[in-house]
Amino acid sequence: MEVAVILLNAALSLILIGTGFFIWKKHSPYPDFSSGYHHKAAMESRESWESANRLAGKICIIEGILLFLIVPVIFSLGLKGGAFFGVWLACALLAILLAVFLPALILKKKGERQ
Repeated sequence: MEVAVILLNAALSLILIGTGFFIWKKHSPYPDFSSGYHHKAAMESRESWESANRLAGKICIIEGILLFLIVPVIFSLGLKGGAFFGVWLACALLAILLAVFLPALILKKKGERQ
């Protein structure tokens, strides 16, 4: 089971890192919203579109790297089998949820301050 989780983890980490790089560097130029971080607050102006995509991209890249490094940490805790999978799954789900919702929360907070 651990080998399967290691392979899944590597694939998910690479997906997060690749997606993050794409959103950060290769999103479509404003006002074309065909590729990038789609959130209402991000699409209000050119500067919010650029800022939101840079932020979302960096968050995805950081989370991909951290997720890749979590497997050795779980191994060092001595977890095996179902416990190993459960901890990894919780970390993977948290990374995905944060990649989607953390930039939106930051944009919302930034909008409230202005």
